[in-house]
Amino acid sequence: EVNNGISMQGNLSIVGEELRFLAGGVYETARYDRNTLECLNTPKAQVNSQYRTAFYPFYPAYGKYVSLDYTCKDGCLLTHDASYEGSQFSNLALEEPLPPGVNKPRKEAARWIRRRGGVPPATLWKDTVNRRFTGFIVSPDHLIATGHPDARPEEAFLMSLNIKDGADAWVKELPSVAVKGGAAIDKDRRIYVSLENGQLLCFAPRNK
Repeated sequence: EVNNGISMQGNLSIVGEELRFLAGGVYETARYDRNTLECLNTPKAQVNSQYRTAFYPFYPAYGKYVSLDYTCKDGCLLTHDASYEGSQFSNLALEEPLPPGVNKPRKEAARWIRRRGGVPPATLWKDTVNRRFTGFIVSPDHLIATGHPDARPEEAFLMSLNIKDGADAWVKELPSVAVKGGAAIDKDRRIYVSLENGQLLCFAPRNK
């Protein structure tokens, strides 16, 4: 007999009547009944790992970044992969629509993004600034994002990017990095950003 291989590798989420989190080891996702906390994963007696596991404590260094996998109305794919522990990234890109009858390839929940062989997806544009993102807000024409350049968290930003061509519409410096998923927008187009230093900022559109 061996252990079932569940270790907490990601944030908690509720899906229907289940409590879930990225598990690593034997299971990609750990699943529990959210009322009784009974584990719903089928036991496996094996000693090898099928999914990646962090080699040092998850928080606070791990789990700061977000991935994006969004299908636009015209079928183009807006994508950015950030591995679950923050060591592997792909640059933000807009990929061409998939051919008819071709399904979008499934990605690991951990977003471990090493590609081996195969033809890379055709892109309409790709960001070349090596930015790391902590939050996204997608609108029909613009992508609003929080983050910082690679290895330079002191240069935190809030930005808006034109989805059509990938050009920056505007960039606003922030006094601290935004927390993961810490950006939101309301019906009046006010943008709220929660920062790691404890500040909550609000940005309102200029009157025309």
